[in-house]
Amino acid sequence: MQLSSPSKLDNRLPVLTLETETQKACEAYFEHCTTTHKSGGLPLYFHEALERVNACIRGSTDLQITLDKTIAAVYHIFKCERAWLLFPCEPDAPSFRVPIEHTHPDFPGACALNCDIPMTANVTEFCRSVLNSDVPVAFYADSNRRVLNALIERFDVLSIMVMSIRPKFGKPWMLGLHQCSYARKWTVEDKRLFQEIGYRITDALDVLLMFRGLKKREKNYRLLIENQTDLIIKLDLEGRFQFISPSYCKMFGKRENDLLGKKALPMIHKNDRAKALKVAKKLSCPPYTACAEQKTLTRQGLKWLSWLYSPVFDEYNKAAAIIAAGTDITRYKQEQQALRENQVRLKLAVQGASLGMWDWDIKTGHLTCNDLFAQMIGYQPDELIPHAGAWLDLIHPEDKDKIFKTLYRHFKNETCQYSAQLRLKTKSGAWCWVHCQGQVLEWDDDKKPVRMAGTQVDITNKKLNEERLLRAHRIESIGNLAGGIAHDFNNILSSIIGYAELSIDEVEKETALEDNLQEIYTAGKRAKDLVKQILTFARQSAEERQIIQVRAIAKEVLRLIRATTPANIELRQALESNSLIMANATQMHQLIMNLCTNAVQAMENTGGILSICLSDAELDDPLPLSLSGIAPGDYIRLTVSDTGPGIEPDIIESIFEPYFTTKGIGEGTGMGLAMVHGIVESYNGKITVNSKIGAGTVFSIYLPITEDFDGYQLSETKKVHSGTERILVVDDELPIAKMMRKMLEQLGYAVTTSNDCIKAYELFKSSPDDFDLVITDMTMPGMTGDLLAERFIEIRPDIPIILCTGYHKKISSKNASQIGVKALTYKPVQKTKLSEIIRKVIDEIKTVSDECSPVK
Repeated sequence: MQLSSPSKLDNRLPVLTLETETQKACEAYFEHCTTTHKSGGLPLYFHEALERVNACIRGSTDLQITLDKTIAAVYHIFKCERAWLLFPCEPDAPSFRVPIEHTHPDFPGACALNCDIPMTANVTEFCRSVLNSDVPVAFYADSNRRVLNALIERFDVLSIMVMSIRPKFGKPWMLGLHQCSYARKWTVEDKRLFQEIGYRITDALDVLLMFRGLKKREKNYRLLIENQTDLIIKLDLEGRFQFISPSYCKMFGKRENDLLGKKALPMIHKNDRAKALKVAKKLSCPPYTACAEQKTLTRQGLKWLSWLYSPVFDEYNKAAAIIAAGTDITRYKQEQQALRENQVRLKLAVQGASLGMWDWDIKTGHLTCNDLFAQMIGYQPDELIPHAGAWLDLIHPEDKDKIFKTLYRHFKNETCQYSAQLRLKTKSGAWCWVHCQGQVLEWDDDKKPVRMAGTQVDITNKKLNEERLLRAHRIESIGNLAGGIAHDFNNILSSIIGYAELSIDEVEKETALEDNLQEIYTAGKRAKDLVKQILTFARQSAEERQIIQVRAIAKEVLRLIRATTPANIELRQALESNSLIMANATQMHQLIMNLCTNAVQAMENTGGILSICLSDAELDDPLPLSLSGIAPGDYIRLTVSDTGPGIEPDIIESIFEPYFTTKGIGEGTGMGLAMVHGIVESYNGKITVNSKIGAGTVFSIYLPITEDFDGYQLSETKKVHSGTERILVVDDELPIAKMMRKMLEQLGYAVTTSNDCIKAYELFKSSPDDFDLVITDMTMPGMTGDLLAERFIEIRPDIPIILCTGYHKKISSKNASQIGVKALTYKPVQKTKLSEIIRKVIDEIKTVSDECSPVK
């Protein structure tokens, strides 16, 4: 069948119909069927009967109507009580029904009674005997072919004449006559006429069933077209519409009559019309089909349609029309556009995130990667061998075992994703850290990985920052440890220095015992400075600047390092400058100690000479390039040199960077030279370095000389102040409280001590006017010194309080003053310093009291 011009069905929708030629052929065949079995020499009634049946058959193309009329005609022709047609005639069926019959009112049949006839053994034998015969078969109540008892009892049947009807389509039928009023004997003429009628019914069934099949297919085609979401059109060779599917009309909001005979080209977007004409030309040559994507303006707006064009050939094999099937691909086009945009965004995201992407064929080992993957390790994409083995060769030996284990776990489905941090060797030979992650995308039938893809990102800076942070935490931990032990250590030093001072005052002068006590006292002061240096390193001590002499500090450092320097290293000094600078003594001590320690470590295996030189330098303008950044003037020059192996030229520019170190793990923090550089820069100075491989290293430091000598004392000799006031001393360390009582009593004060802050509070509360001054420790069990001071001030606001601490990070001179404490001093306190603070605090209180008292 071919698609023809559309017609109206129910005056609404265009449908497909049978071609005229096919319909004519069917009608001719029908006419042939109704005349084929005519023969001459028969009685007139025979011809009249056959013509009557032929008229019923030609009267309608509806199967049910035709068969009803035909069976009615048979009933009247044979003047019997019942004529019927059974379908389908299946001996193996459990039962059967009679769909068409015509009966005498007194003898209703199975159809009229609407009952099923069970297929018993006798009925099955009856059906088989009829189907096996090519001629009508008669059954009588009193013959060899007897009527079934069931038919006699149920339907009063006395004689039967039946014939099998075997159309070309479908299963066989059975045509039958029942005589119920008497036992009719069927004549030869009856059988011949019945047989001819059966032939005509058979031929009619062939035609009617064919028509019914054609109508069913036509209905299916009609439903297919009416419910088809794709668009179907038929065009003549001039491009005019010959057929339009309902879906096309619906999309464009047009009626069929508005489009039939009109050209289809205007329905296409103007930008795609030329392309549509080119497509039409392709239909004249094999493969006689063409595809095109076109934009078109519908009532829903601009849409993309994909068309498949095919020609319709006539009987001369020439193209007579064009059939086109169209699909709405607007959503697909939108998704394509969105995909392209997403690909652009992904590319930008990958570039912005510096993601290296890789795809690994595990079976062949072939590895493809993007440009960023190669550039991450310093290569151009075409320089890398596209194989996983080449990538594995770049992995740091210490990381390979970890990588293989991680991959194996992912291949065994123990992890949903492969993720690892590793080091890769760059083109320059350096190592860079990368974070690599991926996932298996394909598996074979044996559950083995076939393909894997993932990303790689450079985390070298992150790793460096993590290491720096770790080092900073380690330094912070050292600082916390230093702060934690400072209190206890300073308490110990307080006893050592204090009792040494008491003993020196009481011992006979210029004796060996006095000399020993002086050494103990000096060692205690050195230990005190050492604790101060540790706290400064931990950023937990104030870095107050004052006028100092670098020469004295350098001598002190040399004395300290001499005892720990290996015998194969010679120490030389040339300390020629006595100039003064404005600096922090502890920082200067730390600066010189760091430089000397680095020099000793550089020569500890080979030995050598460590030299420390101190001299004055006058820097005139213009300054040499190495000293750029500082102002011309008078400077003190400190030089620390060694004869060690020297510093590599490629790292000499990095030695002052924080955390940079050439030492092994656990041997250095990388903060020493960075701290030295920071101290020098904060003093408006300059540090330079000169080094040669195998010839040693020289560090030179330039610090501005100060001309302000106010406040500088060449010796620590100070006046010891005394008094007669009453002092309450509170300290939980009994030896310190005892030492403080003896020291203050030597100065003439009346002293009361307590090593329990709660008892001290009760004592003061009971008689607050019995004391002129309170000296309390900061860290004590039960109550800290600042809280105790607040309690004392609540009782007596004018009581002067001195707060002593070995170390406490929460207390400072500022917040001590805010709670009313008059002075804050750090342990260990020397007698001269303590006497000065006591006298200053008491005298200030007296001065304020005198100013506020009324004039007598």
